[in-house]
Amino acid sequence: MKNYKQGCLTQDELEFLGNGNLEKGIDKINKDGWTIRSVANCGTEKKYYFLEKLELDE
Repeated sequence: MKNYKQGCLTQDELEFLGNGNLEKGIDKINKDGWTIRSVANCGTEKKYYFLEKLELDE
């Protein structure tokens, strides 16, 4: 059975990871093995990115 970690980042957090660039922030989390599963704005101007990553057995 596969186990997944889940998380959530705001657009601001992703832009911070990408030094002010959203696409670079997304590329950075993708390189770390995270996949964006969905995006929501929840009635605000901020977007929330819901993430998932396959957990490896150690």
